[in-house]
Amino acid sequence: MLATLTATPLFLLLPFTHAAGAVPTPISIGNILGNSGAVSSTEMPTELSQDAINAQFLRPAQFTRVVYCSTGAVTSWQCGAPCADLGAGVEVLQAGGDFIAHDSATQSIVVAHQGTDLNFLSVLNDAEIPLVSLNSSRFPNVNGDVKVHDGFQKTFERTADTILAGVQAGLTSKGVSK
Repeated sequence: MLATLTATPLFLLLPFTHAAGAVPTPISIGNILGNSGAVSSTEMPTELSQDAINAQFLRPAQFTRVVYCSTGAVTSWQCGAPCADLGAGVEVLQAGGDFIAHDSATQSIVVAHQGTDLNFLSVLNDAEIPLVSLNSSRFPNVNGDVKVHDGFQKTFERTADTILAGVQAGLTSKGVSK
């Protein structure tokens, strides 16, 4: 289990925001769990069932294992343990580095992005570490103080239109809303 989660750094970093010169601040996961996320200082944490953990955290994290398989293995859903652990009922809609799939178990469209792999181009992207503002045309409602690493921004820009089109097509063709 720990190996699965440590192989998903982007998944683990999503609950944080970062403004220039600020310490990363946790974002409430209340919306992920289906509540407002407002918790008073005297309120006890809510225990999550194993089913809730599997459905809301583990299953999405397992998709990140599949993205490191070859495109052929992903499209045929023959990637060994990563595909077997997710089971049947996953239809790959688009693949090639990143992939988009319909997950019938959650009736959702899933996007999995490959993070740093030990190849020259992947490491080169990570070396582009200066902080830059998010592209305001893609994120018009985000405060200009939000910064990302330049390599991350450039990698995102290369795939954003294709991923968005694939997600929109998947939502329409599969009749799902998430």
